[in-house]
Amino acid sequence: KLREICQKPVLYLNTWYPRKFARKISIYFTWLFILLKVKATPVSLLMLFTGIISASLFSFGSYWYYLAGVLVLQFWFILDHVDGELARYWKELDAKGIFLDKLDHHIVHPLIFLFLGIGMYKQLNNPLMLILGGFTAYLLLLQDLINIDKKEALILSKITKTKNELKEKISFFSFLFTKISAIIYKVPGMMNIITLAAFFNVLYYIFLFYAITFPIMVLLKL
Repeated sequence: KLREICQKPVLYLNTWYPRKFARKISIYFTWLFILLKVKATPVSLLMLFTGIISASLFSFGSYWYYLAGVLVLQFWFILDHVDGELARYWKELDAKGIFLDKLDHHIVHPLIFLFLGIGMYKQLNNPLMLILGGFTAYLLLLQDLINIDKKEALILSKITKTKNELKEKISFFSFLFTKISAIIYKVPGMMNIITLAAFFNVLYYIFLFYAITFPIMVLLKL
C-alpha cells in the first residue's frame, strides 16, 4: 500500500538503479519513519548529514575508509528517496522540501571529490591530488548549475514543446552524449562507479579519470 502512495507517482521518472535497488529498500525506512511520526524535512537533514559523513570518510586516504565512505554514500542515496516518499505520504510536497532536497545534492556531490582529493594526497603525498580534487569538485557543482540554468532559461523563454517534439529535433550525437554523460557523470551512475572502484581498490584511477574527463564533459555540455 505504501508503494502505491509513496513510489508509484514518480516511479516512471526513475532509472534502473533507483527502481531495482533504492526504491526496494527505501520503503522500509519510510514505513519506520511513518510509525515514528517523522516528517520529510528531518529526513532531508539526516540525508545531508549522512552525505557529509560519507564524503569526509574519503579524506582519511585508506582502503577501509574508502569502503566505509561508499557504503554510507549508498545509504545517503536511499535516504534521498525516503524524504520524497514521506513528503508524498504526509502530503507535504512544497517548494521548501524540494529546495532542501536539491540543496543536499549540491552540497554533497562536490564534497565527494573534494575529500577524495584530500584522501589521495594523504595516500600518495602528492599535492597535485588536492588541486585535482578541488577542481573536479568545482566542475561537478558547475554541472549541476548548468542543469539548473538550462531549466530556468527554458521557463523564462516560455518554451512549451513536448518531450516528443524535442526528441525529434535532437541529433543522434546529442542523444548519445546525454545518455552516456548521465550514466558516468551523474548520480547514481557516478556513485556506483566510485563504489565499485573502492571495492576493487582502484579508486585512484577512477579519481584521475574524472579529474581528466570532467572538464571535457562540462565544455561539451556548455
